[in-house]
Amino acid sequence: MDSKQATEYSKVVKIIKENGGEISSTVHRKVFALITTLGAVQRCTQRVRKACKLDIPVVDVSFLTESVQKETFLDLNNFYLDLTNVKRELERREKAKDDHSDAAGKEETETTSDVSITSKHVRKIHLGCCCSCHDSEKASCSWCEKDH
Repeated sequence: MDSKQATEYSKVVKIIKENGGEISSTVHRKVFALITTLGAVQRCTQRVRKACKLDIPVVDVSFLTESVQKETFLDLNNFYLDLTNVKRELERREKAKDDHSDAAGKEETETTSDVSITSKHVRKIHLGCCCSCHDSEKASCSWCEKDH
């Protein structure tokens, strides 16, 4: 079986199980290696990003097929996929996340009785007292004495 035939997930799973390996559908710290394709790395899939974050080796599916053909566990170092773009993407996402949280942290939030607004969206204008008691031309009331 060549690399192209083994690129389908179900075929890769079958090869691994037939040769005594274990499969995890999720990437976690106990995963030995992520066996994938160059296409998955180029698309920066979730599994590839997670493996990169956890420093789990990401190797080409040819590692699997060649190991089976030669009936030995080959050296992973010969099958590592280049994760430069994945690392850049992770850095970009982290920076965007930081920029978003910095911007959110700098906004002043002003809470009224029924809505919360941020200074980012509004310009403060003091309109004075808006109590209905002033409709009868009363000069001041207990609610707004500080404004008069």
